[in-house]
Amino acid sequence: MTPWLRHRGWPLLVFAAGLAFVYRQALTGEVYFGRDALRFFIPDSAFLQESLRRGELPLWTPYIRLGQPFLATLQSQVFYPPRVLTVLLFGPVVGFTVQQVLHAVLACGGTYLAARGLAVRRLAATVAGVAFGLSPLLTDLAGQRNVVDAAAWTGLIVFAALGLTGRSKARRELAQAAREAGLTEDAYRALRAGSLGTQPRPPSAVRSRLRPALLLAFAVAMSIACGAPETVLWQALIVLALLARWVPRLLIGGGAFLWGAAAMAVVLVPAIEFVRNSTRGAAAADTLDWSASWAQLLGTVVPFAEQPRGPYWGGPDQWFVLTVFLGTTVALLAAGAGWQRRARPLWILLGVFVLLSAGRHFPPAGWLLQLPPFSLFRYPGKYLVALAFVVSLLAAVGLDRWAARARKGGVSVRMAALSLLLGAGLLAAGMPLLRLLGARTGAQGGWLWFCAALTLSLILFFAMPGRHRRGAWVGRALALVALAELGLFHFVQVRSGWTDPGPLSRPSVLAAALPPHFAGRISVGGLGHADPLAGAQGGMATHLISRDALLGNRFVEERLHALEGGWVPEMKRVEEFHLSGERAVFDLTGVSHYVRDAPPFPDLTKVAASEPRALYRSTTAMPRAFVVHHAEVVSDEDALRRVRDPAQPARRTAFLAEGAALPDPECRRGGAATIEQEGSNSLTVETSAECEGVLVLSDTWYPGWSATVDGATAPVLRANYALRAVRIPAGRHQVQFHYRPASFRWGAIASGVAWALLALAFGWSRRKPLAARQPRPG
Repeated sequence: MTPWLRHRGWPLLVFAAGLAFVYRQALTGEVYFGRDALRFFIPDSAFLQESLRRGELPLWTPYIRLGQPFLATLQSQVFYPPRVLTVLLFGPVVGFTVQQVLHAVLACGGTYLAARGLAVRRLAATVAGVAFGLSPLLTDLAGQRNVVDAAAWTGLIVFAALGLTGRSKARRELAQAAREAGLTEDAYRALRAGSLGTQPRPPSAVRSRLRPALLLAFAVAMSIACGAPETVLWQALIVLALLARWVPRLLIGGGAFLWGAAAMAVVLVPAIEFVRNSTRGAAAADTLDWSASWAQLLGTVVPFAEQPRGPYWGGPDQWFVLTVFLGTTVALLAAGAGWQRRARPLWILLGVFVLLSAGRHFPPAGWLLQLPPFSLFRYPGKYLVALAFVVSLLAAVGLDRWAARARKGGVSVRMAALSLLLGAGLLAAGMPLLRLLGARTGAQGGWLWFCAALTLSLILFFAMPGRHRRGAWVGRALALVALAELGLFHFVQVRSGWTDPGPLSRPSVLAAALPPHFAGRISVGGLGHADPLAGAQGGMATHLISRDALLGNRFVEERLHALEGGWVPEMKRVEEFHLSGERAVFDLTGVSHYVRDAPPFPDLTKVAASEPRALYRSTTAMPRAFVVHHAEVVSDEDALRRVRDPAQPARRTAFLAEGAALPDPECRRGGAATIEQEGSNSLTVETSAECEGVLVLSDTWYPGWSATVDGATAPVLRANYALRAVRIPAGRHQVQFHYRPASFRWGAIASGVAWALLALAFGWSRRKPLAARQPRPG
């Protein structure tokens, strides 16, 4: 054996070298960015940092869509330790890249352990770790922070699940010894039964079985905390497939999953409440958007086969996973796994994830994806991440199998020559066949790559010398080809999305043009599918990646309150109210400034410009908080019609969804309201009125908000279709709003109990049995 391979730490050197190459731009001080990083994750990190430094728990963000839940969106990762630490230590921009690198390390190490749990050698497990953790697919997906973070925990989840099957370290070492001795599967099973079948169960067996369950619960909790519930769903499918043969252990695994979910109830319970108050409460109409086309599925093995892609929206291709290639050699290694027992559940999972990712292109999968719980999630292309993980494990199993086959056969120059002819034949026949089948233009160049990688791998398999250790040399050669191919594709294709951190942190010119201590509200156009960031990834112009034009949610970094904003899930009433585009709604919600390419209304005044957008001022906006002395109780349909009425009757009347009406008062002088203090989860308003009235606050109404008037509890009413209101008596009063949702309190209690039990169980599992304790001397 090569001397450096004798040390158990050499996989760490491989991972470190791979990380240094894949993230080489980070070593020069550049940072990663992407469309959703700019739109969502960096602005959210800025708000998280702001709240934590103020000592507030960010349950609510007042900046987006007149205010909306923050913790409950899941993607905010409020209780995810790596997110909190990277934001506090490195800031929103640099912390985004640091978090990606940390999770690449986690994905490599976790996948390595999962492969070792399948009783493969360290070399094969290392290939699996690189094939997933440093895959072009996962690396180029870095802009989808929550999905990458959750997927990085998959390896540890699978490793823990395999620990429940009873594969101890002794069994894995025995399996390795059997393969090195050239034993067949039947001989291996007989040797395992003879060596382990008569051994008594050690006294600590219960504790040793508890440890993988605890690890599984912890890893599931961390995956949930990342904020990608659809990833947790396919992780559960993997655990189900691996444990399906052992019903008791399947029940233990299911219990561990529920334990992990209970540990994250502090975010799950508010998230469920948010879903019930969002457009996701029912099956979304766009569930099958961004389904992976068959050309993209071919592109996982044949590079560039999906190029050129269809339109960003409405086309046949998915645009969530930007790079789908997994590696031709990796796929060849996976094919070598065969239908042996440990590979069968992986092959089944591979088929399931291929069909699920196809979505609308495979009608049975499209039907399934419109049923709960799949219907709660969009973009079937996300299952390509699950496919990549399964392929990496199959590649590890297959590499060992290829090495075992090489040990049984000697060098064959004839077969190597036939491999060369096979590659040439596939190349010659494949090109016209691809054109005949109407394949995309990128498939032709990719077919050359595919044939070259296939031919090189087969020639190495048949012609690699090595005498008594030929199998080991073949395994190393194939592993080297697989890693080199991934590295070459990284160098050729995965190079976008990096920039100097300076432009990303540059303050907005438009925000600087607002009045000092601006307390009003802005409207930022171009946040839908047609915004300038749609479909863009790398090579964006400076004005797109800086805060200058306030694209995406970057107004959050400027601490500006906006009527619009992009995030998921979308709250109820957003399309009809917030995004209606009606002047009456803009005025009612206090929008005094507009950020647009062109003025949306002719009476606006241009204040400042930053190519290609400008800042316009309006003089007709209502204050953010105001008092009216007339209220009517109306239906939602009538309230929406009234607030969108160009005559703007909502300036004088509050249209309530509940409570009691307030008739026309005798006093004709309007009241006054002033916002005195505001935090993430609280707001204080000073009011004065000559007679009874209604305080209307143009912030989003949402369950969990409570109010007091001079310390006395007062109901928070839904007014003007989507806003908050409180009845106030005549005179001067102080109205305080607090966001204290019961969903958060109950979730926090459940999480506290679950984590306490997890800690107690872990401590008990670490204690030595009585029989193993040494008596005290004397």
